[in-house]
Amino acid sequence: MMKTIDDLMRAPDKKLVEKFYQDVKAYRVWVDSDINWPHKFMLDTELTWLEDKTPVADL
Repeated sequence: MMKTIDDLMRAPDKKLVEKFYQDVKAYRVWVDSDINWPHKFMLDTELTWLEDKTPVADL
């Protein structure tokens, strides 16, 4: 996967983006969720103060 990332950074193109996506998708079994990305963003960043946790964006 690192070679694909390096290649993509050197010469971005649609085929490499698709290869990178397929590599990430095949990396592990991803859990499907009913939570959409705005909801996940809200939980990861906007509501972290409720549990006194550091937001993902601040790591």
